[in-house]
Amino acid sequence: MLPVPDSKRMPCWRLRRPDPLTGFSRAQVAFADGNLAQALALGQAALRALPGNAQVLQFAGVTDVQRGAPLAAESALLKSLQLAPEVALTRHVLASVYLSTCLPDSLERSNQSSSR
Repeated sequence: MLPVPDSKRMPCWRLRRPDPLTGFSRAQVAFADGNLAQALALGQAALRALPGNAQVLQFAGVTDVQRGAPLAAESALLKSLQLAPEVALTRHVLASVYLSTCLPDSLERSNQSSSR
């Protein structure tokens, strides 16, 4: 085998795939800094790489709430709860989604039907 000159060698860090959890950590930092656009982009990349991770799904749900997409938030939070039902924060965020969107409508409908 012929030796490869140093100028032609690629550093080993370039050969490794980027760790999805590193991107997820960056998404969390961006969210904490108030940069919702970057948090959404990095969070969606982490979600594509780790679709079965309860923490990533919870983060996706929280960012969906912040961007005003309650249906997407509900979907992500429900998936997160299926994977990790013991996490109280996920239940709390999901309850806030229901209170802000679904629950008032269903309460109104139930009140109308009970008054007839």
